[in-house]
Amino acid sequence: MKVLQVYGSEPMDVSALISGAETTDVKIEKLMDVEERYDIVFSWHSMQTVPAQLAPTIVQKMVDLLNAHGELWIIVPDFEWVMEQMTSENPNPVTMQVLFGDDNKPYRSAYTLAFLRALIEECRGMITRTATHDLYSLETSGGHRVKVVQNRIIALKVTDDDTAANAIS
Repeated sequence: MKVLQVYGSEPMDVSALISGAETTDVKIEKLMDVEERYDIVFSWHSMQTVPAQLAPTIVQKMVDLLNAHGELWIIVPDFEWVMEQMTSENPNPVTMQVLFGDDNKPYRSAYTLAFLRALIEECRGMITRTATHDLYSLETSGGHRVKVVQNRIIALKVTDDDTAANAIS
């Protein structure tokens, strides 16, 4: 199974999630140079590093790199969780980092689950299989682990010959 991992600052070990993956890693800034097709395009915490106005172009490029019946996985910080933390009396100490990034990789956009899903489904032939808010353990610069929430979407590329019901089953 060929997997393209699109990353922001550092790639992760995709083999922990996708067994037997033959992985190619590319920084999101170099995504437009990729031409090969993949079974899975896996974007882990990279979409928030590009300006919001480029998001439709970036997502469309990811879709274009998928083989028929390929899967697009996008995981980003959960903007709903961030806003809840911003208005909380006891916000999570990493809220600002989750919203703005850091000096090495500032964030330029934020996504609600509904907006991210709509962005993907605007691309021809994409249907959402899973859209969830997941708990994620983040290590702070001080070496502490804290729990934050991220958005995770897995979408399937269908062909004109497929129906949504057949593609999902």
